[in-house]
Amino acid sequence: MNEKLVFAQDFERALQGLRKSGIYRHKKYQLSDADITLLFSVAFGDPEGIKPSAIAKRLKVTLPAITHKMNKLVEDGYLTRRDSKSDHRVTYVLL
Repeated sequence: MNEKLVFAQDFERALQGLRKSGIYRHKKYQLSDADITLLFSVAFGDPEGIKPSAIAKRLKVTLPAITHKMNKLVEDGYLTRRDSKSDHRVTYVLL
């Protein structure tokens, strides 16, 4: 089976399970569907981190939209930014 298709199916099943649980809507977390989708994209990405541009491409949204959501999630402590060791212009995001 195509690797991208398997990823998409796993991703969708995980999101559906989380949505059904409703836990992320608890007052303590205050996460939107877009926040959860971005977090899942990072979680399913490379363990060393994923570039924001790769997230934008995967989710088919603009880079500014990802950057806006990502900044909030970094500020709230859900995500961490890490600069590339080889190219300081490149930033990776990880849980």
